Amino acid sequence: RDLEASTGTAPKSQARSELELLLLDICRRSITVTEVSVDDDLFDLGVASLELAVICEEIDDYFPGRLELSDFLEYTSVADLAAFLDAGTVRDPGDGAPPDPSRD
Repeated sequence: RDLEASTGTAPKSQARSELELLLLDICRRSITVTEVSVDDDLFDLGVASLELAVICEEIDDYFPGRLELSDFLEYTSVADLAAFLDAGTVRDPGDGAPPDPSRD
């Protein structure tokens, strides 16, 4: 049966990749919101800044140096974060990242 037809609401978006699944799991464990889909805007869900910091820290365990807390202002959903991380963006050391001692 079609969920949308029976309830009048669209089904929650499911993870479409392993990366989205990982990020969705991190978000679900880190925030107090009961349901999160890959397309939900984390700010619209009312996620607090401290929760975002926890999410960012845990993502950093998997993708060191690739995501900053301020990136959540631009990439506000799991799908957006996954696309950003999947693109392989590497930060320029001049963008506020600590200096790399091996470059001296």
